[in-house]
Amino acid sequence: MRSRFIAIGAAAFLAIACGQDKTGTGAQPSSSTTLVPPTSSGLVPPASKDSPDQAAVRKTFVAYQSALKSKDGEAATALLDAGTLKAYDTFVVQAQNLKREQLEKLELVELVNVLRLRHELTPEELAAAKGRAIFVRSVKEGWISDQSVLTGQIGRISLHDDRADVSRADKPFTPAFFFVKEGGAWRYDMLRGQKRMEPALRTMMGASKMEAPLAFAGKLIEKISDKKPFDAKHLEGPPPNMPEPPPGYEKALNPTGPARDHGHDHGNDHGPGHEHGHGDAHGHGDAHGHGDAHGHEH
Repeated sequence: MRSRFIAIGAAAFLAIACGQDKTGTGAQPSSSTTLVPPTSSGLVPPASKDSPDQAAVRKTFVAYQSALKSKDGEAATALLDAGTLKAYDTFVVQAQNLKREQLEKLELVELVNVLRLRHELTPEELAAAKGRAIFVRSVKEGWISDQSVLTGQIGRISLHDDRADVSRADKPFTPAFFFVKEGGAWRYDMLRGQKRMEPALRTMMGASKMEAPLAFAGKLIEKISDKKPFDAKHLEGPPPNMPEPPPGYEKALNPTGPARDHGHDHGNDHGPGHEHGHGDAHGHGDAHGHGDAHGHEH
């Protein structure tokens, strides 16, 4: 099994849990949508009825998909939105600084991302790490194995001003991929997909009978990584000789606790016959998916 980086995705995720195609919210379908039948090619050609924005979203998806397939880290990173890149910077700073009492206040998605950095990188690599470079490396090394993107076929594209929700062709009423328009260009919002995985991770933790988030995150990372074992010292604090945190990260370095309302993004839509869910307990399905939450490759 290939080790995969949490991406958070997504996300990025994240690289562990893939139930984004089972998430959903309660808004009505946008009038600016189009359904595309599945094709056998793995890449859905531009739909003839796409609006200009829908066609641009589709182009970004196909380009990101191609970048992951070819492990072109620079190309994939260039297609990310600013929020996702900022999140990677934050994960690095948190991995370099947070101690146990602060780690315990992170969302599970954040916690797994931060601890995965400590687990996979040497102290020297972590000290020198930058968010963008970490993402580039994760694509090049194949740490991000986003099966939902790699095999995905676009179904329904719903536009909401400067945001777009995109479903898979096999689940046309369940948002699976998310995009945001920045500077006139549509970019892949992997962070938004990652955040929607929080309920699934919480359910998994409950099913595992592990009440301590840090212990659960450590066991999960050990299961999905080729690098064994997970060192419990990562739960206590960062390695020595980490750089001073840059300005602007005060909130990230002083977390106040997990949010109570997870996975409810009311800007998205259910359509008739939607597939329920906020990610299942096993993380099955794919989106910044990356195998299931038990670390199985698809």
